[in-house]
Amino acid sequence: MRRLVHPALACSLALLLGSGCFTATRVEKRLQRITVDSEPTEAELVQITNQGEIALGKTPAAFQVPYEVKAERIHSGWWWTGIGLGLAGGVAGLVVRDNDDPTWAETGDYLLYGGVILAAFTATLWYLFGDKVLSEEVNQEVPVRLEARMPGFRGRPFDFKVPLEKPELVLPLAPAPAEPAPAGPAPLQPGTAAPGPGGPEAGAPAPAGPAPVEPAPAEPAPAEPSPAPGAPAPVAGPQRLAVLDLQDLSKKFDDATLFQVSEYLTARLASAPGLELVPRSQVRARLEVERKAGSACTDEACLFEVGRAVGADALVLTQLIRVGGRCALTGTRFDLARASAVRSAVQSIECKAEALLPGVDALAEQLR
Repeated sequence: MRRLVHPALACSLALLLGSGCFTATRVEKRLQRITVDSEPTEAELVQITNQGEIALGKTPAAFQVPYEVKAERIHSGWWWTGIGLGLAGGVAGLVVRDNDDPTWAETGDYLLYGGVILAAFTATLWYLFGDKVLSEEVNQEVPVRLEARMPGFRGRPFDFKVPLEKPELVLPLAPAPAEPAPAGPAPLQPGTAAPGPGGPEAGAPAPAGPAPVEPAPAEPAPAEPSPAPGAPAPVAGPQRLAVLDLQDLSKKFDDATLFQVSEYLTARLASAPGLELVPRSQVRARLEVERKAGSACTDEACLFEVGRAVGADALVLTQLIRVGGRCALTGTRFDLARASAVRSAVQSIECKAEALLPGVDALAEQLR
């Protein structure tokens, strides 16, 4: 009898392991999240489809595109079969082991222990490999067409197919060419007659008369005083200012405190006349796009590009440094058109949270 039990258990285990290698292939739907931005300014993003246009909002914008893949997985029915066989063997072992015949009792023990081991082993394999994708293949690529639109700029439709290896896109915008002025008749010179219906030769010459008197030249206007050295270049209308987060080089304060101080500095600068603040959410979103693209964006060149991308004319970069037992707030205001610093300020403070706001007040007065 024992010779029949051992081969039976071995065959059951081999059947489970062999059947577990059988796989099932099915079509699954996936969603890919795509982030789209535009350069050099924010624009309205539109998805062009066969049914019409879908507005996706202002850039940077994120949306999802569904696509299908053929995924190959281990068939889950085999796991249920293995666990069911193990449980059935365990129950049969409990029944058989109570037999008065020692041979049957020993057989019941084998069935009980073997069934428990089989069920536990199958459950462990299911937990480790039950939902694992062995291979997948894109069933059909989904074509997508996007277009960025902004008054005064021109963008071309951008075509791509989903899925993408890098789901971060930047759509370029070019300034729209100026429309040419409508052509009109050339002005007549004094002493000439307008051409007749037969052409310029058909017109009669103008009667001779006294030569026109030229007006006296106007007196030159007084020259405007040149701006002081180091002052920012005058701009038409309010200057758009982008304020970056305060960089704590001292590593003394937590992120929540630094975020609040950055918001406070932005509010102080916004009260200055002639300044228009770029929403900090746009600045952070643009920085996030750069980081997802693999750039740390800590150097000035990258930060300048971020400022231009959000439509800013100037950029404010602030840092908190610590030397010994003293701290200092430093700030620099950059003109993005010239890529140079036009204002700088330093304010020494104590290295404690209560000194940050008064220090920011003094710093903002120097940067405005």
